[in-house]
Amino acid sequence: MKRFILLVAVTIVATTNVCLAQGGLNEVRFRDWSDEQWLDNDYIREFRNYIEEFQRGDIEDEVLEAHKDIIDSQFCVEDIDASIWGGADIYVVFLDDPSMVFYVQVYGDVDEDKVVDYEVRQVVCTDDSCTLTKEKILKFVKENPMHKLW
Repeated sequence: MKRFILLVAVTIVATTNVCLAQGGLNEVRFRDWSDEQWLDNDYIREFRNYIEEFQRGDIEDEVLEAHKDIIDSQFCVEDIDASIWGGADIYVVFLDDPSMVFYVQVYGDVDEDKVVDYEVRQVVCTDDSCTLTKEKILKFVKENPMHKLW
């Protein structure tokens, strides 16, 4: 029992230290971002580039492969936030099937006081679903130009 409690304590301390360190780097990554910057940034661009690399056959991705029929369409960001893993957690829906929500984790490599590189680390088709139709998304984007299609 003592070993278990010690293990839990060590895990909590280690997790807290990692989270605090990442919080510091995320402060560099997202310092003073406006709403517009959260919806138009290099993390999202990196995911668009990742899709294009997949389509050219430069990279393999099992999730994208399983959903090849919809990733040819544009996508919109349903939600984006700083990731505990460093970088951004992005939730996107593709216009050809907006009912499916994809989680994308894009890492931002920090050097000194700026982000110097981006890397898509994970793409997952979530169990969540979006109730918006393609038409509703297009109307929303037209009425809210801060949101865009990628």
